[in-house]
Amino acid sequence: MCRVGLIGGNSVEYVDKLIDIWNSGNCAVLIDFQIPIKTAVVIYFNENVSFNSVVMPDENPQNH
Repeated sequence: MCRVGLIGGNSVEYVDKLIDIWNSGNCAVLIDFQIPIKTAVVIYFNENVSFNSVVMPDENPQNH
């Protein structure tokens, strides 16, 4: 098992990535995309994140 950093906004893609992480037997380290990048880096290092995944927030949700 490894810790996988997941950063992004609330979206279907974010939840899909989260479930993929869990189904692969790994632990998700959820990081809010709105926090300062320096804070996100500190969290990654403090939590010993092995892999990371970025889900970009949808800027035009009305298009769905």
